[in-house]
Formats: sequence, C-alpha cells, structure tokens
Amino acid sequence: MLNETYEFDSKIISLPQNHQAAVILPYMTESAIISASRLWLGEDCDVEKLDEILTIGAFDGKVVVLTKRGLVMKNTMQKLNTETLSETMIGRSKSYTEEISSMGSIESMEQMAGSDNPKLRLQAAFLQFARGNRNEAKGLLATVGDINSTAIQLSHDFINEIPNHDPRWSETGRAGPTANSGKPLLIQKQLAEKIATHGVFRSFVSSAVDGEALGVIAQDAEKLAVAAALRSSPANLQTVIGHAIQSVLTTNGSRIPQRLTAQDVFFAKVTEVGDIVNALSEFCENIVNTTQQRQPTVQELDLIHHSNQTICTILSVIISFRQDNSDLYVETSRLWTQLWLKTLLSVIAVSCMQKFDQQRSTVIEQLFCISKFLLTDRLVHIKAGNSNAEVHKEFESIREKCIAIFTERKRWNEAGFLAEQFQDFCGLLEVYQATKNEKDFARYLQIPEYPEFIKSKFIGKELVDIAVNFGGKIAELVREDSDHGWMLMIRENNFEQAGERLVEQAKDDSNAYGRRTLISLAKLASIAGGAPPPDNTQAIKEEKLLDFQDTIPDVQHRVSNTSSALDAYDIIDNLTGQNTHALVIEDCKNALNVYDLAEATERNELNTLIWARVISSEIDSNAWKRALDNAHQPLEAIEGTKLDQLLKFCTNAEQLPVTNEVIQHAELRNYADQPVLSYILSAAIESHAERLDGMES
Repeated sequence: MLNETYEFDSKIISLPQNHQAAVILPYMTESAIISASRLWLGEDCDVEKLDEILTIGAFDGKVVVLTKRGLVMKNTMQKLNTETLSETMIGRSKSYTEEISSMGSIESMEQMAGSDNPKLRLQAAFLQFARGNRNEAKGLLATVGDINSTAIQLSHDFINEIPNHDPRWSETGRAGPTANSGKPLLIQKQLAEKIATHGVFRSFVSSAVDGEALGVIAQDAEKLAVAAALRSSPANLQTVIGHAIQSVLTTNGSRIPQRLTAQDVFFAKVTEVGDIVNALSEFCENIVNTTQQRQPTVQELDLIHHSNQTICTILSVIISFRQDNSDLYVETSRLWTQLWLKTLLSVIAVSCMQKFDQQRSTVIEQLFCISKFLLTDRLVHIKAGNSNAEVHKEFESIREKCIAIFTERKRWNEAGFLAEQFQDFCGLLEVYQATKNEKDFARYLQIPEYPEFIKSKFIGKELVDIAVNFGGKIAELVREDSDHGWMLMIRENNFEQAGERLVEQAKDDSNAYGRRTLISLAKLASIAGGAPPPDNTQAIKEEKLLDFQDTIPDVQHRVSNTSSALDAYDIIDNLTGQNTHALVIEDCKNALNVYDLAEATERNELNTLIWARVISSEIDSNAWKRALDNAHQPLEAIEGTKLDQLLKFCTNAEQLPVTNEVIQHAELRNYADQPVLSYILSAAIESHAERLDGMES
C-alpha cells in the first residue's frame, strides 16, 4: 500500500468522540469509515447519519451496513454507479460467455482485466476509474496496446448500446407496451445515461489517446447531444422528426421489434443519428418535385419549415458542443458532418426558391444558420490539411452562393457577418457600399490583406478619402503608392513631403507632358506649404530641363503627351547635333545652360561635346580659315565666330572647355594634329578665364 505509484487524497472529517472508528475497504483502494451511527464514503462525501449499526462489512465492491431497521448497501467514492452501467461497460453482453455474464461486478471486472481482448481490458480500466481506483485503472490502461483504435471502438459501442435493462428490449423480459404507446421519457433517460457515461469515458481516455482519436470520440459525444436534442424537441417538430426517423429505418433496413417503437430503435443506435438530416432534405426535395406546376399547400410549407427548423436544431447543438469542447478538436482532420455538404446545399437551394422563401419570415434565420454551419465545416476541412486548388475553389464558390442569398434580399447584417467571418472581400465591399457603415468598415480593414484588396478596388479621390478617414494599414499603403501617396500627404498637410514625392515621380515618368504636370504640382505643393521653391530645388531643375527640351529644333522631341522626357545628355545632343540642323548660337547657349543642370558625373563629357560640336560646325567656314591663317592674333582671328560668342556667354570657369579634351574629341578627329587650332583655342580659353576671375574678384 505504500508503493509510490499510489495516489492518496485526504480530508478531515468529524466523528463523535470516544467512538471507535473502523475503516472498510470494499475493493482495493476504495475506503469508507464507520463510527457508531456515522458513515463516511470517501472523497467529498459528507458524513452520513444512520440508525444504530449492528455490523458492517464489504461485499462486491460495496459497503454493507446492517442496522436495526435493515440492510443498507452503499457505493464508496466513485464517479458512476457500476450497478447501473450498461451491459457493454461491465462486460455483460451476448458476445461474452455466460460464465462472465453471471459473475458479480468484481469477478467480471477481474475477468476482463485478464482477457486477451484489448477492448475488455480497456473496459476493466474504465470501471476501475469509475470506481475511483485510478492507480489500478492506469495500470490496466497501459496493457491495452493500440489505445487509439480500441478507445474509438469502445466509444462507438457505448453510444450504440442496447438498453438491456429495459425489459422491452429483452427477449426473455416481460411483454412491454404496444408499439404505439412509446416511452419518450424512458428514451430521454437512456440517452442521458449514455451522455453521462460517455463523458466520464472521454475524460478517462483523453490523456491516453492521440488528438485524432480524441476528435473521433468527441464526435460520438456530438451525436449523443444531437439525439438528446431531437428527443426533447418541441411538440410541433415531433411529427416531422417521427416521419424522418421512419424513413431512416426503412432506408437502413432496420427491423422494429414488436414491443418497441421506431424511436426506440433509432435512438438506440446513435452513430446513425445524422441520417435524419438526409431524410429531412429528401422531404423538401419531394415537395419541390410535386409542386413544379402549382403553388405549395400550407401543409407542404409547414413540412419544409419544420424540416429546416429541425436541421437548424441539430446544427446548433453541434456548434454549441464544439465551442464548449474546442480543446477536443485540435488535431481533428475530418468531421462527420462534412458528409452533409450536398445535403445542406440542397436544403439551401430549396429554401431559396421564391415560392418557398417568401412564405415564412423565419426562412432567413434558417438559411443563415445552415450557411454559417456549412462554411464553418468546410473551413475546418481545409485547415486540417485537406487543401488543394480544387478544394479552395469549391469553398469560394459555396461562400459566394451563401452570401449572395442575403445580399440579394438586402439582408446586410447576415451578409456582412458571413463575409467577415469567412473573409469574402468582395462581399464585405458590397455590404459597405450598401450600408456605408463606417464602424463596420473600420473593423473589416483590420482583417489581414483586406486593406490591400481595398487599395486595388479604388482610385483617385475615393481611395484617398478612405485612407484619410480610416488611417492605419490602408493609409500606409496609399502613402507608399506612387499615384496616390502625394495626394494623401497634401490632405494631411504634409506639403514638403508631397512635393518631394511628386519630384521623384516626375523623374520616374518617361512621358514629357506627365513629367511637366507632376513638376507643376510639386511647385504648387511647396507654395501651399508656405515656402515658394528656391531656384536650386530638384523641382525647378526638372522644370528647366523640360523648358530647354521645348527649344529643341526637332519639334517631335519637344514636350507633348506623346514625347518622352529627355535627360540633360539627350537635350544637349539634340541641341548641338548637326545631322538635323545647322547649329545656331542660341542652341549653343541653351546647351551650355542645360550643362549647368546636368549631374556632376556627366558634366565633363557634356562640356567637351558642346565645345567640340561648336567648333566642328564652323571650322570649315571662311572665318575659321582666316583664323587659322592668322594664329599670331588668336582672339582677333576668331572674333565673331560661334566659338567666340559662346566663350563670351560663359558666366563661370566651369563652363569653359578643356583644350586637350576638346581637340581629341571624335567630332574634331580630322584636326587633332593641327597645333594652330590648339594654340588658338588655348589662347581664347585663357583670356576668358582671366575675364571670369576678374569678375569674381
């Protein structure tokens, strides 16, 4: 008894003083305490007062007390009364030997514990657990082997147990009532006993089986809950339930014994309780077929309504059970209700027919209940790993149809609930556009990826308005967008940042007209911010480049909605190129101004290109021939040439050419070896460099 594997509970109890107490061990670790006329049965039991005790003892796992008034037998600390357990649980069924069946509960338990059948050993372990003998139960449980499949089998046996303690089921029992009288309260009691027993069993094996097996066992409990709900349904539903039960039994080929009713047989085999949903759906389909050429009667409408209401009752019970026992379904990959996919879709289709759904105000409620359950069930199926492109497409199709039921009827609350719970982004947008409920829309925008969806559906002022009104993720997305970010910044009075963004966009816009528009907007943003843009800002530089592009001799390259925006190099190339026009001094001056706007890394190359082309454009002229012949007076020799005019136009030394680089340029390759040209150019550059130095000083 002092083995460390035993677990002991303790409790202080109050017994009369000076009375000798005795400990009774009716079975292994079970205990009770007797003292004079006091009896304590263990665990959380209160001390019970009895008549004067003559003698005490233990028999078949019970505490036996003989008082002056008679014999009393008590159970000690245990969750279930093993005497009222079903035959399956205590090992008494037709599948076992008569020897076991005739044994007392302890003998039967010991016989099962030593059996080669793992299910019998699991039953014995469960009985020990039910009697409070947890250590013995734990030891027996370890001998079961494949605990998962064994526990599932026993779970099925429990919920399908034939109530042999009901004499109407016993072949040797007294004649029961006629089939028409029924025993509704008895059926409810039998289901309640199964629910209680199965709950204890579920608790017992929960830590021993894996998540998948636990999910299957939990679904057996669901079926028990459904059966109990059907049996206790309101009277107005019992007629349709009775017809559906009869249909199920006929379809399954079940025989109804003489002393029993159809409901006795149906509620005894709980694993098939789901078949009633198919039967109810068939009732509705039959009405559709028989009313194709006419309007349905009141009785037919009642049948559809009551069938749907019964289905909703079943679904509500299942939803409630799963919510209350969500920890049992963590690793469940398949639910038994997923077999109802086509059935529930058929129920929805029938209820949506105009001649049916206009007749009852509760139809919408029923459709909502069924749609929500159907989508939840399919989503569980997908999240359990049963996912591929086809399954996702099927789910999206079902979701669209279910939500359309309510949007078509302008039932925006139901449509919004389903669209939000099952993330139908198009449905959420339709609901918002119909209701303009900004509180709901703000909540929708918290759904992952929904802000991205909204950004893809709106443009311009509408999108910016949404970003301003709701902020958060949608505002971040709009602010980062190249087309809308600057609009939002302006709405937020962040004019400086808006101007910078517009300039960046302008640089990225390859269209000349688009670039000019964006630059103009950038200037306006700066002005709106209270500070007119200085001449050296990027916006002004980009605008000046576009202005100079408009001076290009070839009108096709000027700014228009069909021309490309040119950079500094392209503008200078077009202004000084001799293939398309005769170079004039104004183009040369414009090219030199564009040079000032060029990037620092390009300036040296552009400077050389401009001066080389200026010289190349006129070196064969009479003026230059005279200049080359009068090299002893270089400044006088080039006076009046474009080179002379452009040198005089220079306003800073950086604009002046570098002699060697100009002479070596490809444009002057035929004159590279002429020292006279180099001398004249060097002398002219030196003279103008001195002029510019004098101006700066």
